[in-house]
Amino acid sequence: MTTIGGSAVTPARAGESAVLGAVIVALVPMGVLHVVGSTVVDPLNSPISDYVAVPGGYTLVGLSTLALAVAGLVLAAAISAARLPGARTVGGLLTAWSVALLVVAVFPTNHPGTPLDVAAWVHRVGGALVFALLPITLAVVAARARTAEHWAPAASGLRWGALLSGGGAVVFMVGQLPAGFGVAPILPALGLTQRVLFATAMVLLLLLARAARVAADRGAIAAGGVEWGVRA
Repeated sequence: MTTIGGSAVTPARAGESAVLGAVIVALVPMGVLHVVGSTVVDPLNSPISDYVAVPGGYTLVGLSTLALAVAGLVLAAAISAARLPGARTVGGLLTAWSVALLVVAVFPTNHPGTPLDVAAWVHRVGGALVFALLPITLAVVAARARTAEHWAPAASGLRWGALLSGGGAVVFMVGQLPAGFGVAPILPALGLTQRVLFATAMVLLLLLARAARVAADRGAIAAGGVEWGVRA
């Protein structure tokens, strides 16, 4: 009987742990901001980026987005290590997603009640890419997973994740679009919707990381365990 070696740490397994750690790191600043900014920012109707109005908010939002950007880059490496067909394309998408997160962190939005400036516009474009690229990445991984035996079991779950998150992203961006022109958003509870998408993005990162780890383990078993850290 072939079993996965308990002490072996494959790149995909290490990647799953690193992504989990990055998600936890990203959650901490967000939690702090929701506590200290509870009297300044309405979480039901105001976007997360409005926490720049809270003392230290720019730094905390930046730390959270930086942690997720690191998770995206680590995940690109883990998916490549798990030998997904077309992993280079997926890596490019995840890298672009991470860069979009860095843009969101570097270019803060305008303070509530002040006119939009160039930085706020750049921030909005970066945010749109963040919400759009992750569902696209999942859809690409799901399509490629169907062509590889060790990835195939993950294809259905990834496809549903892409559909649900993609639909949510479209609804949010359509509702947010008027705000880019200084008009009130047309989507009620816009802040809550964004926070749900933010949490969904973290779940999707973990889903991808686990899919990569399981695919790597399955590939190791199929290969006889010589290269993948598996013992017979």
